[in-house]
Amino acid sequence: MNEPFEPEEDLDTKTIVNIMGKIMYSRGYSEKEICKIFIPLGLSLLNVQRSIRTSPEFGIEHTLELVFNKKL
Repeated sequence: MNEPFEPEEDLDTKTIVNIMGKIMYSRGYSEKEICKIFIPLGLSLLNVQRSIRTSPEFGIEHTLELVFNKKL
């Protein structure tokens, strides 16, 4: 999942993009936005990792990986 590069960035201004010839919805999500959705559903956040990845197809991407666990 891509993370916004700048926290102040307006995330909804560029949501429809052309990716590899396909028009699709794509935008970065913050850790706070993701937790706001999944924690009320009974999931607990176990781990968060951030990294920067580069590929020929997508260039430089700031990624966010979150691991949740279902509360029993």
